[in-house]
Amino acid sequence: MNSQANFFRGGISVTPTNPIYNDATCIYSFRKFFNWSNAVIRIKRTADGQLRYVWFDGNTITLNSKISETETPTTTTLGDFIGSGDGSINIWYGQNPIGFNTAYNLGSQLNPLFIVGGVILTKNGLPCVNFNGVNQTFDATAFTELGSEQNFTVLSVANTTNTEHLGIVWNTSDVSSSRLAQYIDARSTASQFLVVGGTVINNLTNIVSTNQRLQTITVNTKLIKGYSDNVLQNSYTFTGTYTNDTFRIGAQFQRLTDLIGNIQEIVIFPSDKTTDLTDLHADINTYYSIY
Repeated sequence: MNSQANFFRGGISVTPTNPIYNDATCIYSFRKFFNWSNAVIRIKRTADGQLRYVWFDGNTITLNSKISETETPTTTTLGDFIGSGDGSINIWYGQNPIGFNTAYNLGSQLNPLFIVGGVILTKNGLPCVNFNGVNQTFDATAFTELGSEQNFTVLSVANTTNTEHLGIVWNTSDVSSSRLAQYIDARSTASQFLVVGGTVINNLTNIVSTNQRLQTITVNTKLIKGYSDNVLQNSYTFTGTYTNDTFRIGAQFQRLTDLIGNIQEIVIFPSDKTTDLTDLHADINTYYSIY
């Protein structure tokens, strides 16, 4: 598991794209936040395994994005590097607004696809990373903000490509079944989150669909609420604690319930953002046209 890394030494601007994200802990996305000037992903070329860091081209990643083997972008573009081949994401850097030189590092030898046949994968016209359900994950150092005694909010944009499949968007443990995990589920009985020893909470209205979903969790003094596409689904007050030892994207503990589908964005706040959810959901929906 990779730790949160100070790989890039250059400073970043602390002016966010939208001030409603001012206090975000971390944002994994293919759109630019906080005038982020560091690389946002590291791409692995399937043909020969070569790695390159990739910068934003304007406010997103395109084949015109500059790349480099080092922390300084060159004139070479992502399209030049990939050609007509495939590429997977080796590292996905979380953008953060705190102004330090820290890039939250996710890495794994099991790399989800980002480019196929020289074309960036998209969902609803915007870049996404694709998980095939076979041991493709990202791991990061656990966020203390997501501990079972904390208040927090997590929003995500994801979809499943298999209506008979339950997959994981994110999860808080590498080894323990007592964890917090967000599902993306299109089966006849859909569920959204797990917590504390496998107790299923926040059951969703059945959505048999491969469309994107904006799913949100808020936690305040162990009262957990789940939202789907700006609609409150359920609430539940849990007891006890769950394990928070890893932030894993694309699967849960022991790499179970791997995602078959796409992820475009995960936003983590260190507080209950209930009063801001209308604005947050509106901003995300405006960008991704989800519902």
